[in-house]
This record gives sequence, structure tokens and C-alpha cells, in this order.
Amino acid sequence: SYRETSAAYQQVQDWRTVHDVFLSSVEELSEVLPDHTYLTALTYSSRKIDVDGFSRSPETLISVLEGSELFSGVTFTSPVYRDAGEELSRVSISIVAGSASLANKRP
Repeated sequence: SYRETSAAYQQVQDWRTVHDVFLSSVEELSEVLPDHTYLTALTYSSRKIDVDGFSRSPETLISVLEGSELFSGVTFTSPVYRDAGEELSRVSISIVAGSASLANKRP
């Protein structure tokens, strides 16, 4: 029936939007994060991105990520710390992915 087909189509569209937002977010992270920063974990749920990793200059990460038109609400979710003798600091950050602009970024 038309109603079932329409509902199925909407589910596919919703799935595509979620995945497009996720892929755009990962792409944006790879573009804006400095070379001296690398991620060890990334989770995504309902426009919320949580990342863990290491950075030589963690104090710059919030402003770098907030500078992206696709991200907002960027915060550290745990204390930043550097192990003795290490150049990199461990970071955990929470990010809110943008709405429609993310879904429309991918070609």
C-alpha cells in the first residue's frame, strides 16, 4: 500500500540522514584536528560525538573544533593529563554535531 511504501521510504531517508551526518562528522574531524592530535576512540549517538585520543596541544582543541561550522557544544569530558615523560596529553571530548548543514555537506 501507499502508506507502507511511504513509511518504508521515510525510514530509508532517516537512515541515510543519520549516516550522512556521521560520515560528514568524521570527515570534518579529520580535516580540522591538528596533525599532532590523534583519536583512539569515537562514538556517535543522536548528534553527540565522544572522542578520546592524544594531543600535543590539548588547550587548542576546543577552539579548533568550535571553529568548525559543523560542531558546537565542545567540552572536555575528563581532565586532560600527560603521563610523565610523554609529549602527548590524553584527551576526552564531547561534541554536538550540527543539524541540517551536516546532512547537506556530502555530495
